[in-house]
Amino acid sequence: MADAARDDAALPLPAAIAAALEEDIVFGRLHPRERLIEEELAERFRATRHTVRRALAELERMRLIERIPHRGALVKAYSPEEVRQLYALREMLETQAAALIPLPLAGDALAPLHALQQQHAAAVAEGDTRAVFRADLAFHRALYAHCGNLFLAETIEELGQRAQVIRYANLRSQGEHGMGARRARRHARRPARRRPRGAAGALRRAFPPGARSLSRPAPHAAGLNTEDLRRKPLPMTEKPEPVGLTRGLTNYGDMDFARYLRLSMARSMGLSSSLLKKPVVGIAATYSEFNNCHRGVPELVEAVKRGVLAAGGLPREFPTISLGEPFLNPTALVFRNLMAMDTEEMVSGQPMDAVVLVGGCDKTVPAQLMGAISADVPAIQVVTGPMSTGRWRGERLGACTDCRRFWAKFRAGEIDQETVEEIEGNRPPPPAPAR
Repeated sequence: MADAARDDAALPLPAAIAAALEEDIVFGRLHPRERLIEEELAERFRATRHTVRRALAELERMRLIERIPHRGALVKAYSPEEVRQLYALREMLETQAAALIPLPLAGDALAPLHALQQQHAAAVAEGDTRAVFRADLAFHRALYAHCGNLFLAETIEELGQRAQVIRYANLRSQGEHGMGARRARRHARRPARRRPRGAAGALRRAFPPGARSLSRPAPHAAGLNTEDLRRKPLPMTEKPEPVGLTRGLTNYGDMDFARYLRLSMARSMGLSSSLLKKPVVGIAATYSEFNNCHRGVPELVEAVKRGVLAAGGLPREFPTISLGEPFLNPTALVFRNLMAMDTEEMVSGQPMDAVVLVGGCDKTVPAQLMGAISADVPAIQVVTGPMSTGRWRGERLGACTDCRRFWAKFRAGEIDQETVEEIEGNRPPPPAPAR
């Protein structure tokens, strides 16, 4: 209905996307175990991937989808036992809420319920399933708000949202809509009367959460086929998983053009057509001339590339922020979270099936791992290792321990300026080969 459309238009974009996907799930346009691909959703809603992720987080909170590591977001599928448990809990809570509603309700409390019932009836008459769905949610929210227990009402609403996936899959005929409308009319009239004997039971019978025609689990949501759905996606909704450079295509409004342009540009970098078909392994490189700890990164990156090629992948090196402790002001720790965000966005935004993180030191390694975990891409850390030691007058000089030890001796007057400068020139190892 027009009111529902206006309501969605007034929502913030993440909430509007979540509402649209909620309806797709409820009405069977998205099936249990179907994968929700961020780039496709971004193209559909003309939104950024960050906005899409916020919408998916809301759907996950509503328990309409679930996120599986390395697979992404999938529409949730309920097993028969989960359906039985869900409806048993709803019946207990809604019966308790009905018993707490003070009867008879005053006229100002009844008016909103009657208005929502009329919206529901009008939607049924028009055959507007979307508006029926929204009016039903609003009616129950308003009804159970009168129980006087905020937490009970919120829990009932949350469980009701989960059950909509099961219930509305069966609302396929005008007759069933009409039955729902008649129940809603009885339910809206009942609070106007004085509490009869066994009011909670009467309310439960008038509009129970497990009403026969509304609570039959749809074949794709529960029942005999559910276990098969949990083992593998539905054949009718299977989509080829994007691999390698075809992952996360740039959004030009035409995915085929985006694929053609990307592969063309990749060919211009000397990659053969056979290489373009291989899975891509990104290599997060942290070499910088402002980072003495990472002078050996170029050699490690080349070794990683050889290993990836030998394993049948396509290595792609890319730079990220590099944190050199003695070269950063006020301290490298200030930049650790920035590096984590840089790593996450570069791993998420670029087409890679896995990533190798090359770095060292106590700020870089946590930053890279945090970024890779947030990006939810298979990752492995290759640590640069300890810094090489230097030599001075037959004594081995450690990278950090001895620099502090000799500086303390200099401040205590045990060694002079000339000696500390000599140590300064011998403590680090010779420079690494030019890149």
